[in-house]
Amino acid sequence: MLYNIYLIRHARTESNYAGLYAGSADEPVSPKGFLELAAKIRSGYYPRVQRVYSSPRQRCRQTAEFIYPEHI
Repeated sequence: MLYNIYLIRHARTESNYAGLYAGSADEPVSPKGFLELAAKIRSGYYPRVQRVYSSPRQRCRQTAEFIYPEHI
């Protein structure tokens, strides 16, 4: 059986917009990051998937839940 694996970067945080490196800080997705994410979802940017795996970081979980709520 053949599977596709998609790697998706988390939505932007306030540090991302400020040009800062957040590293291991557990920052949430910023309000503007959610707006950009919603626009990408509406445009069909993200593929359909069967499973979702995410880093435990808050910004990663929030992004995964926002894009694929049916898989969380």
